[in-house]
Amino acid sequence: MSAHVVARLRGAGHDVRWAKETDPSEADINLLALAIHQQRTLVTYDTDFGELVHRHYMTAPYGVIQFRVHDHVPSDVEREFVFNTINMWERWPPGVWTIQIRHRPN
Repeated sequence: MSAHVVARLRGAGHDVRWAKETDPSEADINLLALAIHQQRTLVTYDTDFGELVHRHYMTAPYGVIQFRVHDHVPSDVEREFVFNTINMWERWPPGVWTIQIRHRPN
């Protein structure tokens, strides 16, 4: 996630803990355990988190959102889509969600 999206989410009143700021070298499994302990939704671009939930039988009661962004997606479109998705997340049921963002240039 970009610093721009983090700042917008915080500005919109979300309590964001950004691992890049607080835990840059922490192992994925520890970040997932921390999110579960702190009752947070984990937002990531890393494909490992969905597997961790299933492989280690960890619950994700507040959910995991995994973004997969394809190369041709303009960065401003990506940032806006990620912000809007996270901003409306509370209306979704908990689970592990993989969201792909694709763009077909003309």
